[in-house]
Amino acid sequence: MVKDLIVFCFTIGCCRANWILKGDCNYFIYQVDCPLLRLLPHPGKGTESLTNDEVGLLPRHGGLYTIAALVPTSDPLLFSLRLFEPENWS
Repeated sequence: MVKDLIVFCFTIGCCRANWILKGDCNYFIYQVDCPLLRLLPHPGKGTESLTNDEVGLLPRHGGLYTIAALVPTSDPLLFSLRLFEPENWS
């Protein structure tokens, strides 16, 4: 949550309480001042076990935001950075 933006997911079935991203989740962003609830595209393969600590909501100028996630790779020392930007909704 940052300012008037909240990112959250809904899961059908079992999910550990501290996970924000899981393969069965639908991801949403909620804007308090509008109010607006929008379904986000799935972040893709490899994001099934991300925790809240690996995902960030980053505010930008003009009311824009970026959602960033560090996704583990097969090398325990390397991560892939996934970004979501609302300008192109991807």
